[in-house]
Amino acid sequence: MRLKGPGTSGDSCSEIYRGESAFSEAESKAIRDAVLRLGPSLKAYFTLHSYSQLWMTPYGHSRDTPPDYQDQMKALQAASKAIANVHGQYYRHGTIANTIYPAAGSSVDWAYEKAKIKYSFAIELRDTGRQGFLLSNSQIIPNSEENFAGIKAVADIIRNEV
Repeated sequence: MRLKGPGTSGDSCSEIYRGESAFSEAESKAIRDAVLRLGPSLKAYFTLHSYSQLWMTPYGHSRDTPPDYQDQMKALQAASKAIANVHGQYYRHGTIANTIYPAAGSSVDWAYEKAKIKYSFAIELRDTGRQGFLLSNSQIIPNSEENFAGIKAVADIIRNEV
């Protein structure tokens, strides 16, 4: 899985250290094992981060769009609309590499390519940069409410496909 590449470092002191190898850490192994155990019953994969207010599809390792990009974008457009309807917040959407920056080794890329989860998304939560990683307590519940609405919108699309 394209672990080495843009947005990563082999320096263990770097903020973007990629690890010794794919799934070299207990946490990433646990997620991998849970995803593989669920197998084809798992229809969506979401990884949540902060901050920037973004919903993103694969790929992080490349600026190319995945084969399911049109369906993924339809889901992200529905999520974005649902999010805006909760508290009026706007979340940009697109591929990881084209929306935020190239990032090899993304779990979203792995979930899409290896685990075959069509609806694999990276979500960057509030805010857009004023507070950054230090989101005020007053924004935590609204942040959760709007992103839950977005996740439900994706679930509705998946339910209609099945």
